[in-house]
This record gives sequence, C-alpha cells and structure tokens, in this order.
Amino acid sequence: MTRHLGILHERKRALDLDWKTPGPGPFGEARAYVILRRVQSATGFTTWQDASITIATHVSLSNQPQRTQLEYRVVAMNAAGTSVPSNSVAVLL
Repeated sequence: MTRHLGILHERKRALDLDWKTPGPGPFGEARAYVILRRVQSATGFTTWQDASITIATHVSLSNQPQRTQLEYRVVAMNAAGTSVPSNSVAVLL
C-alpha cells in the first residue's frame, strides 16, 4: 500500500501531491501510481475517477475543479495488479 499521501502545495486550480512508496512485495516494486479523485456534490461524493498516472512518487495536478471539495488517493501498480488505496487527502481549491 502506498503510504503517507500528503499535499505539498495548493495553487489556484492546481496542487502538488507526494507519497511514500510501498515496500517491495512478492511481485516486485511498484511500476506506476494512479492518482484517483472524487468530487463532493450536493448528494455526496462521486465515485473515484483517474486523475493522473505517474512513475514518480509525486505529481502536480493542474486544471482541477474550483470551489468544491475534492479528495485524492493513490494506488500502486505492479505485475500483480493494483494495491490497496493510500490514505485520502481533502482540498478545496
């Protein structure tokens, strides 16, 4: 599982996230990370959607929705598939 997801910087319509890599498992280390996002609506949160993918343990996301509650989490990918999601972080841009 990806660990310690956090927000490094917030800007207008953008933010920077970073996290710690999971330890190597039986199928090797993480090869990529998928950043997931969900948006709060009047009836609750939407389902998790892909926001980005990267091979690094940090990402800059631009053109994000403004004036709405957003939540992000990360899953690691390797030969076995995807990991359990990281902790979630919330932001209002």
